Amino acid sequence: MNLALNMWKTHHCYLGVTFSGVGAALTFFLNSMPLHLPINITLTGCTFREGAAVQFVGGVEAAESAGVLIRVSQTVMRSSVVVFAFALPQHCDIAVTEVDAVQVSALFWPDTVNKRLSVVTLDDVELTASLLLVSNVKAYASMYRGFGLYSMGTLTLVGGSSLYVRYCSFGGYKHLFHVNVLSVRDHSVFALL
Repeated sequence: MNLALNMWKTHHCYLGVTFSGVGAALTFFLNSMPLHLPINITLTGCTFREGAAVQFVGGVEAAESAGVLIRVSQTVMRSSVVVFAFALPQHCDIAVTEVDAVQVSALFWPDTVNKRLSVVTLDDVELTASLLLVSNVKAYASMYRGFGLYSMGTLTLVGGSSLYVRYCSFGGYKHLFHVNVLSVRDHSVFALL
């Protein structure tokens, strides 16, 4: 079941909610939000299991924005994933922290891009004057062939953007972070700490 969200709200908060089942996607279409106002999206203490996903979808190019704050924290994931897709709005401040993940199967959802074992998937993501932090993720995969973090297509960091991965443990995964193509420019930073 896909949730129909009111994209014209500036604040979205989910506390202790469980999403379950293949095709159960909580999707935020960021470019459909009132980006002239500050946007705040918070998911705390939520559980995603059995193929459920949370997706943050941008556009063809980075939209102007007054700032987008995204927090995914204290999250339990069981064969589920966090997806960021396409060019996210300018001035995003994103943190995925304190995630407890176990994956026992590859994921095949309708209308989604991820077909591998991964906790965070980046699909042709472009960050412009933005920060993406992945921190304190403890994950285990039952099959030694997945990527803890998986970047499909091209990962682009521009305008002084930063992507940090720190304090993460990915047991049973083939790679901590698989990046297909990486483009970093304009004093941007890509760091695994």
